[in-house]
Amino acid sequence: MNRSSCLKIFFFALLIFTFLCPGQDLDARKAGGTRVILRAHYKEPDSLRRRGTIVVDGFLEGEYVELTIKGTIRDFQLVRLAWDEAKNLLVEQEITRAIDEITDRTVIIKTSLPEGIPSEKIKWRCPGGNTHEFVLQENGLEGKPSREFICK
Repeated sequence: MNRSSCLKIFFFALLIFTFLCPGQDLDARKAGGTRVILRAHYKEPDSLRRRGTIVVDGFLEGEYVELTIKGTIRDFQLVRLAWDEAKNLLVEQEITRAIDEITDRTVIIKTSLPEGIPSEKIKWRCPGGNTHEFVLQENGLEGKPSREFICK
């Protein structure tokens, strides 16, 4: 096999690997963005036992929030919330877990989804700079099985 043929095969293999690599989401890639899908679970999700899953212990326990990240997010934070009586609103009390960057992974947060005043939220930044946050509470998904955020 000559050098030219070897180079063609190498670049063809690289092209296939780049676009068909497991864990990559082609629709999000075509749209130029990252997808973050949130699901609430009342029992341990199967992804909790998968290799590569990031497990985060929340302030409470008994339920699970699963984030499926297809693409890259930055500055992920799990933030503890507290009710400020003087201001009559929820305020950020402390960051309990921070991760600089997550790419094509699943994150499981062991927490509780309270029906009353929430005690935690998650925040992250998209590669384009816009930020998202989600308060962890029972009605946060509004009865839907999941919620999706798209970063562009």
